Amino acid sequence: MSSIADITLNLTGLVYYGASDERTNSAYFVQNPTSMDGSNATFWAPFRKAGLAPYDRPSDLYVNFDVSGTDVSTYTMRMIVYNLVVYTSVQDFRDAWTAGKITKTPSPSEGGSFLRKDRVGPVRELENRFAPTTIPLGGKRYKLDEESNYIEYMGWKFYTAFTRDVGLQFFDIKLKGERIMYELSLQGRFLHFFSWVTLTLSRCCCSVCW
Repeated sequence: MSSIADITLNLTGLVYYGASDERTNSAYFVQNPTSMDGSNATFWAPFRKAGLAPYDRPSDLYVNFDVSGTDVSTYTMRMIVYNLVVYTSVQDFRDAWTAGKITKTPSPSEGGSFLRKDRVGPVRELENRFAPTTIPLGGKRYKLDEESNYIEYMGWKFYTAFTRDVGLQFFDIKLKGERIMYELSLQGRFLHFFSWVTLTLSRCCCSVCW
């Protein structure tokens, strides 16, 4: 990415020299799964404006990498895609840019005011009063250990967790002392969904329709 920083800066206003480099002003994410056969592994890296809510400040720059195996020295860049046009090498990308054959699209927004929930306009009548609140008049019907994320509720006992990629998870679920399930989460559905998406994209002629 550092070798095409002049191009990405011109097209998107973004550069990437590594996550720890102060010159870097972009971020990327990696989709899963990277492999459909357990052997070959590739992933798309969409580049976005780093900082507040990068997921809401995308660019039209995508890079596809081959990361098969565990030897990092064998990893390669497969293609660069900008504005839905595929470039199969860095030189191909640079030649098109130098020749003025690349059509620029809007760069990610520099300002972040639209990402915030700052108040706009006057306070509405009665808006400064407290919102409706549920009050357990006889006391709470559940027990909660916030440190270990443990919950008991009317015979049910379980632990909870939350991750950005998987979402809400429940562990060691018991009813009246009997374990019903060890883990319940959305990752099973995510796995099937992303497998379907990856398979669909692999069949797409441009592979970047998403």
